[in-house]
Amino acid sequence: MHLQFGERSPDFAKMAATDHHRAANSRKAFAGQYQGLLDRAVMGRKKKEEEDLFEWKLPGNPPSSFVEARDAIARIAEAQKIIRTFEREWSLLETGHAFYSELFAIARHLLRLRVELEKPSAERLREYRDSNLESLKFQVFSPAPIHADLERAKLRASLTFLAENLGAENPMVTVLPGAELLPPLTFVWPL
Repeated sequence: MHLQFGERSPDFAKMAATDHHRAANSRKAFAGQYQGLLDRAVMGRKKKEEEDLFEWKLPGNPPSSFVEARDAIARIAEAQKIIRTFEREWSLLETGHAFYSELFAIARHLLRLRVELEKPSAERLREYRDSNLESLKFQVFSPAPIHADLERAKLRASLTFLAENLGAENPMVTVLPGAELLPPLTFVWPL
């Protein structure tokens, strides 16, 4: 997406450079992990270790802990089944992959900030605690340019990614028509 956007003009290439480098570095980091998943020897060893664990062949496990440990593993397995029912959608939204946009990140912070500020600092999400508000303020009100053309391209690509992962009929995929015509908002800190 960044390369295609950058091919439109030298200015567009400059706009997309930071995001392109970030994506390239992430790809490098995950490539090794992916290769490990494809390596039959690595996965075979992991499967054997898991089988040994479930058969309690690990040394030093006293017999009295077997039932307790097996119950814990069963509870974890049940929790994993529940997590699978919402994990994909939650992950897409919380990581920002579904709305890969500076403007989305800012909007999410502003909405969450209003809710989080009503709580005592110790009960807030980490990034909204009193000790982090100054940093968040600099992030939200950063003077760094946000390029509208790049934001549109990133949103188009991320919404396509969202539709591919959740299906076009999912309500999260629907975009309000005419949203680009809304007037800009002015925010006063703190909300």
